Amino acid sequence: MDWIVLSSDKTTIENLIVADQNFADAYGCVPFYDGAEIGAAYNPPLLPAPLPTEPQLLGQQITDEQLARIELGQRQTDIELSILGGTQHV
Repeated sequence: MDWIVLSSDKTTIENLIVADQNFADAYGCVPFYDGAEIGAAYNPPLLPAPLPTEPQLLGQQITDEQLARIELGQRQTDIELSILGGTQHV
Protein backbone atom coordinates (compact mmCIF):
# COMPACT_ATOMS: atom_id res chain seq x y z
CA MET A 1 0.00 0.00 0.00
CA ASP A 2 1.12 3.59 -0.62
CA TRP A 3 1.80 5.84 2.35
CA ILE A 4 2.77 9.41 3.10
CA VAL A 5 5.65 10.38 5.40
CA LEU A 6 4.92 13.74 7.00
CA SER A 7 7.20 16.42 8.42
CA SER A 8 7.56 16.56 12.19
CA ASP A 9 4.89 19.27 12.40
CA LYS A 10 2.60 17.14 10.19
CA THR A 11 1.94 19.90 7.68
CA THR A 12 4.23 18.94 4.76
CA ILE A 13 4.65 15.75 2.76
CA GLU A 14 8.29 14.66 3.07
CA ASN A 15 8.12 11.37 1.19
CA LEU A 16 5.83 8.87 -0.50
CA ILE A 17 6.51 5.19 0.18
CA VAL A 18 5.17 1.71 -0.47
CA ALA A 19 5.11 -0.35 2.72
CA ASP A 20 3.04 -2.80 4.72
CA GLN A 21 0.68 -1.72 7.50
CA ASN A 22 3.06 -2.63 10.33
CA PHE A 23 5.89 -0.52 8.91
CA ALA A 24 3.58 2.42 8.25
CA ASP A 25 2.18 2.25 11.79
CA ALA A 26 5.66 2.03 13.32
CA TYR A 27 6.83 5.18 11.51
CA GLY A 28 3.64 7.22 11.80
CA CYS A 29 2.80 7.21 8.11
CA VAL A 30 -0.62 8.24 6.88
CA PRO A 31 -2.56 6.76 3.93
CA PHE A 32 -1.79 8.08 0.47
CA TYR A 33 -4.42 10.18 -1.29
CA ASP A 34 -4.70 11.25 -4.93
CA GLY A 35 -2.82 14.47 -5.56
CA ALA A 36 -0.29 14.01 -2.75
CA GLU A 37 3.17 15.23 -3.82
CA ILE A 38 6.52 15.42 -2.03
CA GLY A 39 7.03 18.94 -0.68
CA ALA A 40 3.35 19.83 -0.89
CA ALA A 41 1.18 20.75 2.06
CA TYR A 42 -0.55 17.79 3.71
CA ASN A 43 -4.17 18.35 2.78
CA PRO A 44 -6.10 15.07 2.69
CA PRO A 45 -9.62 15.10 1.31
CA LEU A 46 -12.38 15.36 3.87
CA LEU A 47 -14.25 12.15 4.52
CA PRO A 48 -17.99 12.29 3.98
CA ALA A 49 -20.05 12.44 7.12
CA PRO A 50 -21.28 9.02 8.19
CA LEU A 51 -24.92 8.27 7.55
CA PRO A 52 -27.09 8.48 10.66
CA THR A 53 -28.03 5.21 12.32
CA GLU A 54 -31.62 4.03 12.72
CA PRO A 55 -31.72 5.04 16.44
CA GLN A 56 -30.36 8.50 15.54
CA LEU A 57 -33.04 8.94 12.86
CA LEU A 58 -35.75 7.83 15.28
CA GLY A 59 -34.43 10.20 17.95
CA GLN A 60 -34.51 13.08 15.47
CA GLN A 61 -38.09 12.27 14.50
CA ILE A 62 -39.12 12.29 18.17
CA THR A 63 -37.38 15.62 18.73
CA ASP A 64 -39.05 17.13 15.66
CA GLU A 65 -42.47 15.96 16.89
CA GLN A 66 -41.86 17.42 20.35
CA LEU A 67 -40.83 20.77 18.84
CA ALA A 68 -43.95 20.81 16.65
CA ARG A 69 -46.14 20.22 19.72
CA ILE A 70 -44.40 23.01 21.64
CA GLU A 71 -44.96 25.40 18.72
CA LEU A 72 -48.63 24.41 18.52
CA GLY A 73 -49.03 24.98 22.26
CA GLN A 74 -47.42 28.41 21.96
CA ARG A 75 -49.79 29.37 19.12
CA GLN A 76 -52.78 28.30 21.22
CA THR A 77 -51.49 30.34 24.17
CA ASP A 78 -51.05 33.39 21.90
CA ILE A 79 -54.64 33.05 20.66
CA GLU A 80 -55.98 32.70 24.21
CA LEU A 81 -54.04 35.75 25.36
CA SER A 82 -55.28 37.83 22.43
CA ILE A 83 -58.89 36.82 23.25
CA LEU A 84 -58.39 37.80 26.92
CA GLY A 85 -56.76 41.08 25.91
CA GLY A 86 -53.23 40.15 26.98
CA THR A 87 -50.04 40.51 24.98
CA GLN A 88 -48.92 38.00 22.41
CA HIS A 89 -45.69 36.03 22.60
CA VAL A 90 -43.00 37.70 20.54
